Amino acid sequence: MITSRIKIKGISGLLLLLISPSLYAETVYHYEPESVTIVGKVVEKQFAGPPGYGENASDKKVRVPVVILAEPVSVLPLADTEDDDPDNQPEQEVRSMQVFSYQGPVTVRGCAKLEGTLMHQVSADHYTKVLLIVKNAQKIANCQ
Repeated sequence: MITSRIKIKGISGLLLLLISPSLYAETVYHYEPESVTIVGKVVEKQFAGPPGYGENASDKKVRVPVVILAEPVSVLPLADTEDDDPDNQPEQEVRSMQVFSYQGPVTVRGCAKLEGTLMHQVSADHYTKVLLIVKNAQKIANCQ
């Protein structure tokens, strides 16, 4: 009887360990209006721009700031959002986000702490699936 209890406790503990979200789950963020704080390395990446955004070799090349995340994240719609809303599609394994600000260009580069809101890619000049609308950007020493 004692052996049975130990086995059950051992198996229960193992199952609890295996289903613990902190062991396997990515960080989960939600789209605007929820505020987020993202830490990562801000770099400039080159993408195909207008007029065809990659359809023609003659398309203008544009450089945009992108934050590279130390770990992938998931971005989900808020609970009260309709499933077919193209502005709020769920994204998993997000490793980078285009960053921009309505207040002017995002000039910080390197390791940074960025505060703002997230939106889904909705137009040709959105170069990543998820974009970070920056309200505050601060250069930091470590990207972790």
